[in-house]
Amino acid sequence: MDKEKKIAEAKKTLLKALKALKAAAKTKGYYNPGPFYLAIIEVFMELGDTKESLRIASEMPDELVTWAVTEDGNIYSNSAKSDAYVSVAKALLDGGDTEEVFNVTSEITNSAIKAITCANISKLLTERGRKTASKQLLSESLSVSSMIFKEKATTLWANNYLIYIYLYLSKSYMELGELKEAKQTLLESMHLATDIAEANGIMPLQHKDSAAYDAISKALMELGDNKESLRIASEIPDDKIKAINYANLSSLLLARGEKLEAKRVLSESLIMVSNITDIHTKVLTYAAVSRVLWDADLKEDSKNALLESLHLVSSEKLVPGSKSKYYGILSKIFLEIGEDEEVIRIVEKWEQSASEITRNDCYDSYLKISKVLMQLGKKEEANEMLLKSLSIVSKISSKHPMNDNVAIGLGQMQISKRFMELGDKEEAVRIASNIASDAHKAEAFVEISKVLMQLGKKEESKQALLESLSSADLFIGFGNIDHVYVNISKLFMELGDKDESLRMIKEIKDKWNKSQAYVNLSKIGIEGI
Repeated sequence: MDKEKKIAEAKKTLLKALKALKAAAKTKGYYNPGPFYLAIIEVFMELGDTKESLRIASEMPDELVTWAVTEDGNIYSNSAKSDAYVSVAKALLDGGDTEEVFNVTSEITNSAIKAITCANISKLLTERGRKTASKQLLSESLSVSSMIFKEKATTLWANNYLIYIYLYLSKSYMELGELKEAKQTLLESMHLATDIAEANGIMPLQHKDSAAYDAISKALMELGDNKESLRIASEIPDDKIKAINYANLSSLLLARGEKLEAKRVLSESLIMVSNITDIHTKVLTYAAVSRVLWDADLKEDSKNALLESLHLVSSEKLVPGSKSKYYGILSKIFLEIGEDEEVIRIVEKWEQSASEITRNDCYDSYLKISKVLMQLGKKEEANEMLLKSLSIVSKISSKHPMNDNVAIGLGQMQISKRFMELGDKEEAVRIASNIASDAHKAEAFVEISKVLMQLGKKEESKQALLESLSSADLFIGFGNIDHVYVNISKLFMELGDKDESLRMIKEIKDKWNKSQAYVNLSKIGIEGI
């Protein structure tokens, strides 16, 4: 098929995806339409169709922009519509069309979405060394934010939003080296935070949103204002956020060469963690602080914090289920820092805790242990854990006897998948074949097909798909089999069987899933053009 025909077919398929999405959105189901719109727009941009991408973006529903601070201290904004415009801008920049980027924001009418879109596109321009253009968009974002402040200064959600947009803009100005503007916008954020606290009858800097003050404190430290940074940090009410904040501040001080102050702040952080009374919070805080310390190249302090967390988990104060959960978290961190011997010791304790869990889902602990053992290259031991998991799954009982097969089937499906990852196809197929729940049987064979596809065994992959399909077609129950049809359709397309892929899409009744399936089809159809 020539390139033009492939592009035309892909666009036709994308319009089918859009039609299904619009029909789904009318039902106001449990899915968020934003990511579906974004997926369609991204493929249109891959095809070079900016006009259609912007048209679809403009049709997306306006939604409230929400904010959060991630574990690594970055401020995260969530707006699918803004993400769509930024995606278009990124594709334009990748194609060398900087001038057209400024037109992307010109038609946005929602102030909050326009402000964050300008700020995010500004970041893209900064990354590409276009500092003058970046500052121009930052100024636009700041101007729009100021309008929101004037229009809705008494609205709590608006002020909460503005705290973060000013923080976000401050960080952007810092990246541009514009420290004066950075400090000014940061001060705006601080004033709003204090105003909100006072409006709620709370003492300044005692607002419930500790994450905002955490971010302000770190931004001030990055600007070199140690005293104000630590003053605000000391007022953070959430003990966990406060302790992690101090660890972050110590790493920033260390990066600036202020070793004595860094050591003092780090000591404060560790004292804060030790003073936390809730053992669950304490375990997770030690683990989070250890990550910060590791990234700051404080290896010994990082390991000591992890060992403190491990000591707490091993104590008698936690029930086996909680122990198993935390052993899983800690083993992952120890794996990341290359402490394999410590992971082996954790696995021994973890296995003991798993054996003491009485709930039906205790098989999941053995599944997770097997994954860790696989990562350590201990295939035989991983296999043993899977067999333990399998023996427990068969004894699962639920509160509703009718659902026993469904509960057992879920576990068997997960175990079959893990055996396939271990390279034991025979055992994976044997377990999948014995699943009584048709939905999980179909899903198990889809997973087997995926692994075989990755191994380049296309004929065997197709046979597994046909097994999956025979179970999916038999499915009668309370659940939704459509997501299995989505996967089957995608795999058939990857196998080069477009007709069978389209036939599967016709079987999908849920419009959300149908839209996703058409997007998958269009993506695969344009690969290599």
